[in-house]
Amino acid sequence: GAPPRGRGEPLLLSLPGLGETEVAVCYFRLCAWERYGLEGWAVREAVAESRAVEVPSAAAHLAALKRAQVEWSSKRGLDRLAALDDDDKAAVLRVALPQFALDDPASALRAQSAVSIDQTRLFVAKPARDGLGARPHVFDRATLIQMATRACANDADARGWIVQACAKPAPKPSILLDAAPDSLVVSRPSVPELGLFAVALLPPAPPASRPNRAHPRRTDAAATVVGHLVRSKHVDTRDGGLAKGFAVLDSPLLLPTRLS
Repeated sequence: GAPPRGRGEPLLLSLPGLGETEVAVCYFRLCAWERYGLEGWAVREAVAESRAVEVPSAAAHLAALKRAQVEWSSKRGLDRLAALDDDDKAAVLRVALPQFALDDPASALRAQSAVSIDQTRLFVAKPARDGLGARPHVFDRATLIQMATRACANDADARGWIVQACAKPAPKPSILLDAAPDSLVVSRPSVPELGLFAVALLPPAPPASRPNRAHPRRTDAAATVVGHLVRSKHVDTRDGGLAKGFAVLDSPLLLPTRLS
């Protein structure tokens, strides 16, 4: 797409059959800095300087990186952020979960101690590198202790993980159809996530055999938000994947907080 000419200018993208179209929202799914490079960050800068909406912004995306979350979870890490005053730090620490990066021997030792001593919490190990969501997380307490011990001994594989305490979201009742043939509707305690979904209707691309042929602009193309959805999983289910059958999509009925 053509880069914007200055802050607040439209962000334009050339699409087959649509010509030059303004982009209203840019959604960034991945933010792994080793994959971006200078060209990738130049693209993000161009988007940030346009009037398109970033979802999320570059600052929010960086703040949500796994390694950044480790810094948010401790007073030591927050003390390094001069932009936060004491009240801000206290507010963050009230909701932050304990996290330990195993690439630091002192942090690995604290992880080993926390997992061993705090039997009231569940802990999980996740890959430290962003973009590896398909790699299975580790929940077994004995395995976590062994992983932290190996990290203290400078084991390369163990050092590539982060150990964190598991969140305890408040469960909500969810009604769904059971997969069993003799079941109809069941209610279960679930962890829900509210979101939006959209549809885009685009004209077909020009034939590959004639890539340079002018393609008429279609006027009936559309891209718009069409509704809400909820992804929910059982409160005791650790895997939230839809394709694996651990979570379901619901169509919620949204009501105002006050009904007249």
